[in-house]
Amino acid sequence: MKTTFFHLIVCLLLVFDSVCLNAAQTTYTFTSASWASVVGTIQTDGKTDGWLSVKDGASNSNGYTDAQNRLYSAGVQVSKSLAGAGATSVFSFENVRQITVNYCTNTSKGKGTITVAVGGNETISQDVTVVKGEGQYNRDMVFELTEPQTGKIIFTANPTDGSIYVRSITIRASNASPNVVGLTSDEFRLVTDANELQDGDLVIVGVSNPAYKYAMGWYDPYYSKNNIDAIAASYSADHSSVVASEEAIYEINRGTNEAVGDYWTFADADGFFLTASGGNPNSGNNNYLTAWDTIYSTSYGWYGCWDISIEPTGEATVKNLGKSRSNMIQFNPNAGGYAVFACYSTASQTPVSIYRRVVVDDPSEPQIRAGLVNFGNVLIDTYPQGSHTLTVNALNLTDDISASLEDGTYFSLDKTVLDRDGEDLVISYKISEAGTYNDVLHLQSGETKIDVSIFLNAQKHLTIAEAKQQTDLTFVTLQPVVITKKYSNYVFVKDETGSMLLFDGGNENGAGYAQNRKNGDILTEVNGRYRLYYGNPEINLAGPFGYKNGEEVLPEKQTTAITEDDACRFLLLENVTLTDDENFLFLGQEYRLYDLFKYWADTRKVIDKTATFRLVAIAYNYNGMTLCPISMEEMIPTVLEMQEMQTNAKVIKYIDPVTKSIRILMPDGEEFDVVGAKIK
Repeated sequence: MKTTFFHLIVCLLLVFDSVCLNAAQTTYTFTSASWASVVGTIQTDGKTDGWLSVKDGASNSNGYTDAQNRLYSAGVQVSKSLAGAGATSVFSFENVRQITVNYCTNTSKGKGTITVAVGGNETISQDVTVVKGEGQYNRDMVFELTEPQTGKIIFTANPTDGSIYVRSITIRASNASPNVVGLTSDEFRLVTDANELQDGDLVIVGVSNPAYKYAMGWYDPYYSKNNIDAIAASYSADHSSVVASEEAIYEINRGTNEAVGDYWTFADADGFFLTASGGNPNSGNNNYLTAWDTIYSTSYGWYGCWDISIEPTGEATVKNLGKSRSNMIQFNPNAGGYAVFACYSTASQTPVSIYRRVVVDDPSEPQIRAGLVNFGNVLIDTYPQGSHTLTVNALNLTDDISASLEDGTYFSLDKTVLDRDGEDLVISYKISEAGTYNDVLHLQSGETKIDVSIFLNAQKHLTIAEAKQQTDLTFVTLQPVVITKKYSNYVFVKDETGSMLLFDGGNENGAGYAQNRKNGDILTEVNGRYRLYYGNPEINLAGPFGYKNGEEVLPEKQTTAITEDDACRFLLLENVTLTDDENFLFLGQEYRLYDLFKYWADTRKVIDKTATFRLVAIAYNYNGMTLCPISMEEMIPTVLEMQEMQTNAKVIKYIDPVTKSIRILMPDGEEFDVVGAKIK
């Protein structure tokens, strides 16, 4: 009966999503010179929604952000020769009260007009003026309609000097649909506190990083063997909500037992439970995330039971309570060429987020909606101040909306009263020290009110030594570092304070962020989550970084015993002798060779194992300090060095100071060249 009801709910959700939208404003952001557009993150099709070009522009630019976090040079370019370029909406809007065009111009040029019209009503025109030095910054032109109008909307840009760039258009109307947060009877909203979850909730497991537009589907034994396929998901622009997808909805239930205490279960529409079944002591470290009809097994214990903790940013840790070593659900954008959700023993991949179905009993009731204000990780030595534009949607209000902050010490608002149909609100911050900053935005109209959480994590660029002092999973950004060795996903770097490893998992297409980088390249704005990975300081790269070419980095000569403090260093060791194929002596201490760079397997077959060597390697903590060889050459002494060697050596190689050739001195005093010819 439970499964049947679940199926019914899923079907109703998809129906409600298509028919119950009833919000106050829609923002279309243009993505091409022919006025293709997106609403939030959803691409319009130009047939049932979006725009039909009246006249194309010249090009489209996503623009740039300056040090104050201001956007400039974004939009579809309309030059003087293309005056009259614009588009007509496919959709007919009812009771239009306001139209806002976001635009910019050239720095000192771009004069002209922008016009709008609703249906067959009179065309309204406003002049475009330019303030020297400010023209390229995007700004709003607001058209207020004294009487509501109904019909399709047409707009044009008409420059008389330079160019006008049109980035987006926002329509406030009674039948507009939201661009950020839906006003539907059913929707899935980001959970920012685990206490929000309730027994029997329907949830979608998504991705916390807004760069990825995926959700966790259902386990399919025909296609998924040890993980669950990621399916495309439509998120709001601020990632605070996600559109319902039938094959991504799970029911969660609360339980408890003596073995694991309190736990959650995740069940799909067929009644199968999420389970973690990889990495027990007998099967290695597999990333198994599967589904089964029970929550307990003799091999993996309570492998269908999960603990959930959630950060204020919405980043969730979903950890299995069974015996599986791989026990944390994470998103991997490129597991063998495709995106999956799987279990990992460490936080090496992208964290997940949980979206909970929220039901509005009566869509006709007054409502205010706004998403989480998450500034994320802000570098105070680059951005000590900045702002975020929050779209506030509203429905069926008779009074305007008051806006206020609970604290207001570090955050401020650009206005304290919003239109009763909702509008954009700019929240700004100004800080001087690293730390975590929180506040609460109160929005109220009459008896209708909501609270919106504001979150900011302020940090500074860190040296490697400073990064190594952080706790595991701390998000850090490094000062410039230089590559010492790169191999596959491993990028070893250093600065003046130390060395570390960057793990380069790459983007969702499988391309490594450092795929074209080499020894000596200088990397800037490297960021990701820090962890001490089995004794090796490591950052899991969160995205691309800046770089410039540098000079080749030479290894540092090691003159003391190798300790854990040397992990990830690029080293030169002299007078190394082998004890066997896997171990060597240096300064009287034995270490192991670990063939991380696939060098030693072939080299050890051809070298003279009785010789003394010069070893270039990366120090790596792998069940104790090891050396990952990069090159190894035999140390051949000069005549003076040879004279200092013990005379009972079996064979001595040396360089003749006159001929510069290698000679071999036998214990009986006879000498030979390298091809075995006796030297007279």
